[in-house]
Amino acid sequence: MGNRHLKIFFLVLGIFLFFKPGESQFAQTPLKSPAQPYIEAGDRLYEQGKLKEALSAYEQALAIEPKNQYVSFQIIRINVKLASGEKPITEALPSRDYTKISRELGPYYKDSVNKFAIKYPVGWLVDNSDPYFNLKLIDPYYEAFIFIKSVPTPQPLQISYEFQSQVESLVKNIVAQVPGARLGYCNFEKLLDQTVLRVEVIYQAGQNIIVINSRVLIELDRAVIVTWVTQEKLLPYFRVLLESSVATITLNPQ
Repeated sequence: MGNRHLKIFFLVLGIFLFFKPGESQFAQTPLKSPAQPYIEAGDRLYEQGKLKEALSAYEQALAIEPKNQYVSFQIIRINVKLASGEKPITEALPSRDYTKISRELGPYYKDSVNKFAIKYPVGWLVDNSDPYFNLKLIDPYYEAFIFIKSVPTPQPLQISYEFQSQVESLVKNIVAQVPGARLGYCNFEKLLDQTVLRVEVIYQAGQNIIVINSRVLIELDRAVIVTWVTQEKLLPYFRVLLESSVATITLNPQ
């Protein structure tokens, strides 16, 4: 899944980052990391097949953020491709036996600052340096992601029919502006013994269909948004794993 295939996800996430309950702002615009322009340039150059130029951009990003695992992985990935003479194919899935994907979850990852914990799939990468997310969990083949964002709320929010209606309206307005996108689901479900809002967006990206599935958990002074993203054709292999991981999220872990 290429980075451009996730643009709709960032648009949908923007609903939760900038949503205004009543008269107060839901959250402030996240600060942009100094490395982000180099990461975005690297992603763009990589998708264009300009591997050496992309490598240079990623190396500049890594000099700014030495612990950025996404950038480190991209550098390794490009070096392997350069050594083999292979060019990136952004629309096709890499060769892989999906039936052998591990369903195991590792121990809890605990974020003491943002006060959540989650078990994530064994072998995945952890990126807690992304300015847009408190945590980004990445399948090594970049075909599945889990994002977590803790968003302060100036005023208490409530999972209610009014909140559901506001979010549904906002999502519909946004996806209407994105060719190939549509709202698949926006309703309540149970998670952590509480009622949460689940929002699912379907996005046609070339020959690929991307599924973006979010849960919004509300606490007194914040909302926690847990989202997984993968291609529809990979749902038989990833859905159980993604849902199992999301189900382990713990707020305010001891």
